[in-house]
Amino acid sequence: MFMKKKNLGEIIGNRWSGGITKELYRDMEDFNIRISSASIEPGSSKFSDFSRYRRILIILENEVTLTREDELIDLREGDAFSFHGKDEIRSENEKKVLDFNLIWDPLNVDVNLNKIYGESNLLTSQKIFIFSVDKGSNLNFNNKDYTLDKYDFIEIPDSEYKDIKFKGKFILINWK
Repeated sequence: MFMKKKNLGEIIGNRWSGGITKELYRDMEDFNIRISSASIEPGSSKFSDFSRYRRILIILENEVTLTREDELIDLREGDAFSFHGKDEIRSENEKKVLDFNLIWDPLNVDVNLNKIYGESNLLTSQKIFIFSVDKGSNLNFNNKDYTLDKYDFIEIPDSEYKDIKFKGKFILINWK
């Protein structure tokens, strides 16, 4: 199976109220699952409304304080935050923040997100999205070695069983 490796820096972004978002994967126009990365410019901003969806946000660079109603959520590099897409989320940050976003429709897609820091193995037939958080991360896919630089990503379809060995820092999403 041929895998195409891409890097976040190659993706053209679109402006949102708080910065730039780069879509890494979307299953269809009116999506069931969407994977993206966004910058959050210094200052205050309001997150986009995705009412029928669930969301997970992982901070890749710097730190941000989110507000949901009266709740303050301080997130640093590597922290994850899960919330409903209908939640009104505001952000406040002093430095430009880079994040990783997973948005999915829980009625149509069963999703798992894992952060892998170190070594791990996975055997699955599900569709997989792999995002490297660090440079020089390695994976072995069906007995072939790959090295991924920081913010490289790969999508692997669900057409066959996959035996993957990870060594490094990754965000792994698999779904059916």
